Amino acid sequence: MNKVYLVSKSSADADRLRRMLPPATCREIDFVVADDDPVAAISTTRTLLALGGQPVGLVLDAYTTDATEIASKRQTIEGLLSKAAANVAWRLFIAVPDLGNVWENRAAVNQIPLAQEIREFVGSVAN
Repeated sequence: MNKVYLVSKSSADADRLRRMLPPATCREIDFVVADDDPVAAISTTRTLLALGGQPVGLVLDAYTTDATEIASKRQTIEGLLSKAAANVAWRLFIAVPDLGNVWENRAAVNQIPLAQEIREFVGSVAN
């Protein structure tokens, strides 16, 4: 079985993700928590990608709702991660404006677009 590493910047974010995702999806994930720092989360993700072996997802907060800023942030981070990925599936997930807001403002757990994106990624790479 090929589990997916899912990196988040904090334990609180990892807990929110566990509550957002169905149990079957959570069983396919190894949750990895960085040191309450988005830079540490990016560094951890780069390390996991360089080691290879397991697919990796990174969940970061946008800290904005501005589409231009989000696109710029995505492009920068994806550029950093793609250089480390040695034929390993990976994906960047950006919570807008942040994971706490996504969780607090949800209509229903099964209607959270970010959670749907993560479920689809995990389903496509976990065996």
